[in-house]
Amino acid sequence: MIRLKSQSMPSPTCPQLLQKIITAQFSQQQEFNYPTIQCQLEEILSVMMDELREACDRVEYLKAPGLDEIPNIALKTAIKTVPALFLEVYDTCLREGTFPR
Repeated sequence: MIRLKSQSMPSPTCPQLLQKIITAQFSQQQEFNYPTIQCQLEEILSVMMDELREACDRVEYLKAPGLDEIPNIALKTAIKTVPALFLEVYDTCLREGTFPR
């Protein structure tokens, strides 16, 4: 069986071609309009430390970042370093019914 040798390709230098490649590889996410839903509960329960730890443990290191583009390893490290900050943010989001984009 004959093996074909790969030939090195010169790097593209044409600005239009480079822009086309970059646009195809790193496309922008469309803006998503989150619906606002009013909660009928009289009291919104706080997120508990155990819930935060369990959610953090379920996040996989090697998964691609989500729409926020934050690598999972950075998110897990931040949550383990300052969990109280994340609890406060999550509680505020639930209480006010607003979520960061």
